[in-house]
Amino acid sequence: MPEVTLTAIDSFLTDDGEDALEPFCTACGGRAGIFTSRRGEWLHYIGEADDSDVEPYDPGHAPVIGWRPAPGIVFVAR
Repeated sequence: MPEVTLTAIDSFLTDDGEDALEPFCTACGGRAGIFTSRRGEWLHYIGEADDSDVEPYDPGHAPVIGWRPAPGIVFVAR
């Protein structure tokens, strides 16, 4: 059986040092982020963070934060 190395979830980085995980709401699966313009609170948002084209929205509940692989990131067990 091949050896698999496990790494703590908060230390996943891409080869160029970028975060490989993104925050999301575990209650609804929506994207979530901290908005400094809105008192630094976690909020749901729509849009693309890479394009700085995001807009907070209220789905009727506060975000319950979890972390998942960012789109386009592939994890390979070693």
